[in-house]
Amino acid sequence: LVPTTAPQIEVFAAVKLTGYTVATFTAAKQTIFQFGIATIAQVSVADVTIISITASAARRQLLAAGIEVGFSIKNWDLASAKVFTETINNATAVNMATMIAQFKLAGLTEIESVIVTSTPSITMPSPSPPPSPPPVIIIASSSAKGAKSFLTAVAVLIAAIASLV
Repeated sequence: LVPTTAPQIEVFAAVKLTGYTVATFTAAKQTIFQFGIATIAQVSVADVTIISITASAARRQLLAAGIEVGFSIKNWDLASAKVFTETINNATAVNMATMIAQFKLAGLTEIESVIVTSTPSITMPSPSPPPSPPPVIIIASSSAKGAKSFLTAVAVLIAAIASLV
């Protein structure tokens, strides 16, 4: 059987959002975040899943506290997944300003900054195992002619097994 659809690829990443706490990042704000990621990634909102939301303390006084949001995006083809990961991995101030503007436009008005804390990684499904070879039917007979046929069938079976290894 030949698969009718391409294998589904999933991308995992995490960002730190300043301007929010775990308490203020409500279910409605999470939906807006998913919408913003979907818009940036050019996928359906249903393909974006928030995996985790954790408090993120400031490491230095110059960096504000916020939350870290881990998320995944599924149902991609490999080329689209690579474009998204390269865009995020090579993020510039302009890219981040655009991302912040997209989030604010979507309704995350309290957002102050977006920092990529876990660069996107692509997860591909394991390939399907090859199909099993067709069964070999051996008919045994007690006659000499039957014994010869039996030995020929065994030799064919051994050759088939050897070709698989």
